[in-house]
Amino acid sequence: MKEDSLTVHLEDRSYPIKIGRGLETTIISEVDSLRKEGKKVVALIDQGLVEGNPEFCSKLLLSLPTFEVPQGETSKSVAILEKAWNFLATNRVDRSSCLFAIGGGVTGDLAGFAAASFLRGIAFYQVPTTLLAMVDSSVGGKTGINLAVGKNLVGSFHQPKEVFIDLEVLKTLPQREFSAGMAEVIKYGMLGNRGLYDRLLALGKPLDSTSQELAEFVSICCSDKALIVQADELNNIHGQLGLDQPVKIIAGLPLLRPPDSIPTAFILGTQLPDKTTQDRLVTYDERQRIIELAAVAEENLPSDRSVLGICTLIG
Repeated sequence: MKEDSLTVHLEDRSYPIKIGRGLETTIISEVDSLRKEGKKVVALIDQGLVEGNPEFCSKLLLSLPTFEVPQGETSKSVAILEKAWNFLATNRVDRSSCLFAIGGGVTGDLAGFAAASFLRGIAFYQVPTTLLAMVDSSVGGKTGINLAVGKNLVGSFHQPKEVFIDLEVLKTLPQREFSAGMAEVIKYGMLGNRGLYDRLLALGKPLDSTSQELAEFVSICCSDKALIVQADELNNIHGQLGLDQPVKIIAGLPLLRPPDSIPTAFILGTQLPDKTTQDRLVTYDERQRIIELAAVAEENLPSDRSVLGICTLIG
């Protein structure tokens, strides 16, 4: 398929986002160009990706010094960050070096903060490999780790030099992870892009990793995220309908089981009443269509009693 490209405009820190299928050659070409300039290139990569998609990883990591990030949110920690720093130091990374972050949001956040903090900042590139990371965390420069008392409490804004979105890698992504990404895509539509929302609801069947339309929807989401970042780099969240924060709160509740928590929380969030009108954000039919698009099993959805309890919890 034809490679699409758009730009996050931040003056001298602007960077391109390249979207397509089979971008390994494009990424390898960028690595080769950096090396020809005399720059050392290293990579932090999701361990689960190495195990689940060895062909993709072997092409990208040929001769690259690599640190494998253990799967899961617990890797966004001081302990793993210190190991990443030591990896960079052991490989004699200097201020001219470049770090490639290859994986989902956890790897991107961790690698980005490692790049922001090591030697007071080195360049890094994002290669997101989950749908959620493609349309959200890989764009905008938010990096960081968690503490025992809360998520993302330590971090930095550090924009990547470039983002490479290879949709082909999604073919090995577990369905639950794809559903989490689809919930984010739908959320873009509900929080400010009515045209996107209407197009999603009008789809003949839910998107999957092989859908031809997927590239366009990812591009629309990245374009929307770029506009948000350009408008306010240090507060790049999209919450025009006031839905974003409740969703994040709901996703952390014990009654939801990750990785279903993101799409489930989003769908539950649509059932919360508007604080002014007390009307629900979507109709019953729209809710059912959203469940289909995000491919969330009915048994993972909390009951209406849970909705009422959460309304009380988050005000």
